[in-house]
Amino acid sequence: MANNFLPLRPGRSERTKLYWSRAWVLGLGISAYFVSFSSDSVFELVRTASSLGASGLFVVVVFGLFTSFGGTLSAASAIFAGLGAYFIGKATEFEASFLASLAAAILAYITAAIFDHRRLAKGPQFGLANST
Repeated sequence: MANNFLPLRPGRSERTKLYWSRAWVLGLGISAYFVSFSSDSVFELVRTASSLGASGLFVVVVFGLFTSFGGTLSAASAIFAGLGAYFIGKATEFEASFLASLAAAILAYITAAIFDHRRLAKGPQFGLANST
């Protein structure tokens, strides 16, 4: 996680990077410890972990391989919408939570792609260059 977020703020010292890397490891380790008590079996944990982000990633991979529709904003929207819908489905004990998260990811991807396409069609804004 630290390797994904640290490049967003360049110019940090190696000591600061090491601190944040260790903090992420500690935080995620503690989270994993508590998550391990939330299930009755290892099978349930593996099933939850495998389906957690799968809907969003599946949508991103399919659109990315077979179309030129969408971009970074669409991919991030699909992944977060899939995660959110999956958590909501599990919290409400909805039987088809994976299918609901798949539908939410598709809808989020398409919506974000249309929004991003319209934004980029207007030209550069706020000093950002057109990325298409």
